[in-house]
Amino acid sequence: MAGDTLAQRVCGACTACCVSLAIDDPAIRKRAGHPCVHRVAGEGCAIYDSRPSTCREFICGWRALDWVDEGLRPDRAGVLIFLAETVPEEARDFEVAVFFAILEERGLAAPGLAEAVARIMGMGIAVLLNVPGAPGDAGAQMLANPALSVAASAGDMDALRRDLRGLYRSLRFLVGTGTLSGA
Repeated sequence: MAGDTLAQRVCGACTACCVSLAIDDPAIRKRAGHPCVHRVAGEGCAIYDSRPSTCREFICGWRALDWVDEGLRPDRAGVLIFLAETVPEEARDFEVAVFFAILEERGLAAPGLAEAVARIMGMGIAVLLNVPGAPGDAGAQMLANPALSVAASAGDMDALRRDLRGLYRSLRFLVGTGTLSGA
């Protein structure tokens, strides 16, 4: 599914992973939602060429999957797609899981999002919808396959977008109330 990064897709000024994700590496430790100390806003990573292995090994779906729409660059789209290192408990019936972190509500309208979700589901892969919480909070996530399977299998992208929006709003509500934070 993913191989080397696509040569034409470079991180550049995108630092979505440098803010959104928690990093627990002896070289860099940071909580989710907090910018990495090496992040230079609007420019990128100050230590990109010598970044630690945790950062080098991170697989950004936009950079690694050639069928992910060009418009889904994380900093421009408000969506961060990445492969799960391990399949979480809620997706235990799947061998592989892909996270779709909706960083901002505008990400729901990103070009190619619904098509990427449908494609992943069509491959029999778990789609984990993630909505970040406040800085330091992992936010909320859920296995989206059951809620999206009818629209995805029918190829109804309008219905899939509508269903994604509903799931997003539900997770946003749960994050706001603290009901499902830290998932």
